[in-house]
Amino acid sequence: MSNMETVIVKLIEPTKNKQQWLEQIAASFSGAVQLGLDVAQENKTASRARIHDQAYRAMREEFDLASDYARMAVNAAQALAASFYGLRKSKRQKRTSFPRVNGSQGIGLGTNAYKIIQSEQRFVLRCSTGQRGQYVWFPLAVAAKFREKMAFVKGDAKLFKRADHWYVMLP
Repeated sequence: MSNMETVIVKLIEPTKNKQQWLEQIAASFSGAVQLGLDVAQENKTASRARIHDQAYRAMREEFDLASDYARMAVNAAQALAASFYGLRKSKRQKRTSFPRVNGSQGIGLGTNAYKIIQSEQRFVLRCSTGQRGQYVWFPLAVAAKFREKMAFVKGDAKLFKRADHWYVMLP
């Protein structure tokens, strides 16, 4: 099994429209994760298959999420539920409450929801809007020491906000 490195890159200040899109998709993603957690708690399960079967379609319809975003929301809900059930079995940690989504959940980007594109000396993150052929483009502030690693980015990523700045965590 090989080690995987992640690179965290700052998005260059998004425009007002892009900022609104990020905020809207973040709110939808958090709501979808909470829906998945509600299903997991109702059924007392951390099974990805059960959460997917009962929450995926509702996530897509209720929060208007594209398939890759809904898949990542199921994965996030499953991970949170699994951590809860794992803590409950612990000898040291008995009193835990079921997880709730807070405002800093971030946005899961599945492999089909984004692409890193290099044009000349710049890197750009292209995110799918969920509509065929429509994307939102975010210029990235990539440090010189990470430039060669950007060619090897592959796998699920995550967009998140810290303070007033947006970042992307790339595998």
